Amino acid sequence: RSGRSGGRRDLGGAMSPAPCAVVAARDPALADRMWSTVEVDGEETVDPDARRRARLICRKCPLRASCLTDSIQGGWKDRNLVGGLEYRARVALAQLIAVDLGVSVAGLHGRFPRWRIEAWFRLHPDWPARIEAQMTGQWRRSKRRSRASGALRRPDLPPDLRPMPDPVGGAVQGTLFD
Repeated sequence: RSGRSGGRRDLGGAMSPAPCAVVAARDPALADRMWSTVEVDGEETVDPDARRRARLICRKCPLRASCLTDSIQGGWKDRNLVGGLEYRARVALAQLIAVDLGVSVAGLHGRFPRWRIEAWFRLHPDWPARIEAQMTGQWRRSKRRSRASGALRRPDLPPDLRPMPDPVGGAVQGTLFD
């Protein structure tokens, strides 16, 4: 989120109010629930309804790329919503940008030129779909590794009692051996 500064420069250089700043000026507690975590009974938690509304606001925000550029350049590891993206999605975005620009993800933090990240957003207007594809691919690879390692087997059954698939369907087997 762009904070409560009242505005940011968009990629064209014009000053415009960030929608999250407008919400924060009107109701700071609501803004915290939307883009940050709130403490309930001593535990940090997320308000799912407020998060959903924040994602919608961020999705339509003309300053979204600027907000995400700040996050990528500054480094992050939190449960906040930035530019409509949670932590895992921001990591996937940083990986896409780093690969395309030929640097490491860590290399994007700090002294990396801001204009190069902003230019990447302009060159790749399909970046939300690319993040989704990358995250889906990571999930599938993780699932395959878990299956291959045997982590998904039922530990409550001894090996000889686990259900085995029928190698040949019943109807086919009956016709072959009649």
